Amino acid sequence: MKPMPEHIGVGITAMTSLECLGSFKHESIGIYHNYFVTETAWDWPSKPKPSNIVLDGFSPNLNKELHIGHLKNLVIASALTNITSASPVAMLGAANGINNGAMEAYKKWCNLANYHPKIYLDIELPAPSENLYDGVSEYAGCKMFNNVVIYKSTGASTYAAHDLSFAKLVAPDFYLTGQEQKEHFSNLGLGTKHLPMGLVLGKDGSKMKSTIKKDGDIANGITAQELIDEISKIIKPTPDPMALIWNVLAWQFNSASVSKNTILDIENWCKITSPGIYISYTFAKIQKALSFAKIMGDKNQLSLDDAKLCGFASYFHYYLNKAIENNEPYYIAQFALSLSKKLSEIYDKKSIKDGTASFIFSVNYSLDILKQCMILLGMNVLKEI
Repeated sequence: MKPMPEHIGVGITAMTSLECLGSFKHESIGIYHNYFVTETAWDWPSKPKPSNIVLDGFSPNLNKELHIGHLKNLVIASALTNITSASPVAMLGAANGINNGAMEAYKKWCNLANYHPKIYLDIELPAPSENLYDGVSEYAGCKMFNNVVIYKSTGASTYAAHDLSFAKLVAPDFYLTGQEQKEHFSNLGLGTKHLPMGLVLGKDGSKMKSTIKKDGDIANGITAQELIDEISKIIKPTPDPMALIWNVLAWQFNSASVSKNTILDIENWCKITSPGIYISYTFAKIQKALSFAKIMGDKNQLSLDDAKLCGFASYFHYYLNKAIENNEPYYIAQFALSLSKKLSEIYDKKSIKDGTASFIFSVNYSLDILKQCMILLGMNVLKEI
């Protein structure tokens, strides 16, 4: 089952006849059965079920300031948790020390994303329970697992030791970390559970360094806070600027596959037409228009145009299912943008406040779907911009 191309109509295509869609308009073409919405049948026929996974989504070391790559990790982890109804966990690195205020800063960022994982410190985990063997040659004196050093010859534990312990104690279904750790997780037998995240690159395509230079040169690296500060200099003042800034980042970091790199382009991200701002503004203006609407007529008597709008909005359930199956928030991000454009077109062409009851219903229903998309992506639902 897959969605029909939009230019054909709002509907679905199936290889076999679907009796549950009997009230939809049905068209049989060769081996395909096409179903289109009608005034009485427009809702998506099947609703997705959450996967209820355990997600290790945002586990930085506490001995350095969080940088832009960490922020991308947090944004995606928040969205995946919402989309899959995951139980988020985090193993924070403390083996190399904890900077003053690092834990407070970590919690501050999590609160901004409305992301609340169960926290573990690597130094508090039990020793790995796997059978280790003695290293030889250059690894003499070390304790090994799958050719990976678990304990150094000095007896000090490695990151791999902590990851083995965490895997046994917490058993995450997935680990969302940078793609550079792909080999590391594979060597530990956790390769199928690793969700490799793309890098944040400069506008010239160069890799941004995680060690931040103090001269403020963002081509060489940028902290999470510096990124927020840069955006706040450009973005139009609003009643809640931080909420809108977060919406910009939530859409940008979730708008492509998790494994894709993100090109840092602050100026374009902050344009009034950029998706994060456009979606936020569209929701606010449609909601305001609905507040002035006068209900006239029977909302249950939908016109075909109203049913098509509801049918388009109902595609949300298809894309949510794809997002859950693939652990990919971009399905929701792209659909939210498409739905915003659809609603904005209607706003420009028709008077919402003077609409019929069925028209108001279809707009209200679609706006509620857009709200669900925004919440799943970790975006703030703003009433005024």
